[in-house]
Amino acid sequence: ETVDVASLAILRRCLSPASEQELTQEFTAGRLERLIQQRMLLDSERVWQAHDVRVVEIEIGTQCNWRCEYCPKKDHPVPPAVMPMDLFGDILHKAAASDSLREVSLNSYNEPTLDPFFEERIRLIAKNGLRLCLYTNASKLSEARLRLLRDSGVLSFCYVNLPSEDPEAFTRLTGGADWKTTFR
Repeated sequence: ETVDVASLAILRRCLSPASEQELTQEFTAGRLERLIQQRMLLDSERVWQAHDVRVVEIEIGTQCNWRCEYCPKKDHPVPPAVMPMDLFGDILHKAAASDSLREVSLNSYNEPTLDPFFEERIRLIAKNGLRLCLYTNASKLSEARLRLLRDSGVLSFCYVNLPSEDPEAFTRLTGGADWKTTFR
C-alpha cells in the first residue's frame, strides 16, 4: 500500500516523540485516524500488543570473552558497557504489561554471564513473570548460577555455543577459549 505525501509528513514528524494533542494541532484528525487504523502510527505503550511481540531481545552488555572467527565483533570490538539496572527494570516492567510478550532474550553478540548484574537480572525477570531465552558460551555458568536458573523457574531454554567437540578445533574457532570449562 502506498503512503500519500501528507501521511508521510505525519510519520516523519513522529520520529520525535509527540503527544496526540500536538499531532492533532498540526495535522487533520482524519489522516491521523487512518494511520492508526493501518497500524502505522501507534502510542508507544501499545506497540508491543499491536504487533503481537512474543520475545524482547535485550543487549545487557557489550563484552564477550571469546573472539570467535565467525562473529562480526571479532574484528570490530566495541568498548565495554553494561546496561543500568533501572533501564533494564523499566524494559521488563513494560514487557510484563504486554498481553503477548512472554520471553526475554539476553543476547546480541555478547556474553550475558559476564554481566556484573547477571544474577540480579535473572531474579528481576522471574519477579516480572517472564521467561528467559539464554544464549551463552557457558564459560561463566557456575554451579551457583545454574542453580539460580533452575530454582527461579525462569529458564525457557539455554543455547550453548559449542562450535566443536574437538578441543583443537574449538580453540581455533573461539580464539583460544577454554574448551574444558565450556564442555563441562
